[in-house]
Amino acid sequence: MVGCERHKAGSGDSNEPQQLAWDSLSTAIDEFQKENETIVRQVKSLHGRVNVGGTPESRFWLLIEFDETSKILDQDVGAMEFPVGTKLFLRTPTISDAGVQQLTGSDRIRYLNLDGTAITDSSLAAIGTISSLEGLSLCRTAASDEGIAQLNRLQHLDILRLDDCQISDKGLEAIKNMKSIRDLRLANTLISDFGVQVLDHFPDLECLSLAGTNVTDASIKHLGRCRHLIQLELARTTITNAGIKKLQLILPMCDVRTTSEQAEY
Repeated sequence: MVGCERHKAGSGDSNEPQQLAWDSLSTAIDEFQKENETIVRQVKSLHGRVNVGGTPESRFWLLIEFDETSKILDQDVGAMEFPVGTKLFLRTPTISDAGVQQLTGSDRIRYLNLDGTAITDSSLAAIGTISSLEGLSLCRTAASDEGIAQLNRLQHLDILRLDDCQISDKGLEAIKNMKSIRDLRLANTLISDFGVQVLDHFPDLECLSLAGTNVTDASIKHLGRCRHLIQLELARTTITNAGIKKLQLILPMCDVRTTSEQAEY
């Protein structure tokens, strides 16, 4: 019984530092939200969502999300003062080139998601000036080869998602000097075996989606050169089972996915 009592007392003591840590974190988050009270209020007034990420040691940042249920328009983007490190999701067709232009030259946006917006290649020149960007998603937009070439200035970009865009081998060739890319999504684009040859220009590539593209078994040897791949999506391609087995031998640590149900976006 004495041992049990001691154990209970010890457990309580060990929880105290953890509780203090949580209280300290909660206080720090509250202070960060107060510092950014204006933009938090703006986002909520437009039916958007705001969350806080990060840690006191590294730095807090805001995750700001707008979708089809939001009321945000192009002019609202320019009225917002984004804090450093913001992850901005503008996934609504009410955002067009005019809204993205207002982000020109920003050094505060860390991740930008424009999936399903009404933007065209005109926006990509502006996006190319957002020097702080580490992640960009343009899925289901009118982005094409010509526009994608404007992204070459984003030398810190490690996530690029272009699913369901009019991107061909020419577009992939245009961004081959973006050495920092780690996660590249090209599902349902016009990429072929010729374009796959460019992939070894991305030395840190870990995640790649070529689902629904025109790649064949001829791409196996080129994919095999991407030695750091840990996830590869090849659903809805004409790559054969024999080609998949060969690739798995070359890249034994890579999760090669051949069914749409397994894809993660």
